Amino acid sequence: MKHFSFCFFILFILIVGCTTVSFLPTKEGEIYDATESVEIYWEEPDSPYEIIGQLKAVSDWSQEEAFRHLKMKAREIGAHAIIIITSEEQMKMVGFPSYAGGTYISSYTAENIVAFAIRFKEK
Repeated sequence: MKHFSFCFFILFILIVGCTTVSFLPTKEGEIYDATESVEIYWEEPDSPYEIIGQLKAVSDWSQEEAFRHLKMKAREIGAHAIIIITSEEQMKMVGFPSYAGGTYISSYTAENIVAFAIRFKEK
């Protein structure tokens, strides 16, 4: 039974320990070539730009991991930069059966980051 609990704990770590990024485009069907690099802004840049969509990253590991995946997705969709809208921690709880009976409950912190993906307008 101890073996079962250990395997369940490893499965829990694999399920919980991930980072997901979603993208909601501003205009359906607009496709841009991938970019080489993406800048991060905490406020609006001075240069003219257009918003190509909204990105959301949720990481069960760290803020750095969330930002890394957010930038990867932004490059993939052709963004020149992202403007951070919110960056916050969220406490989550999960439970799984204990080999001795009952339920083992554990908490962890997830990072949530929402940003606008932008492309700079050509002058």
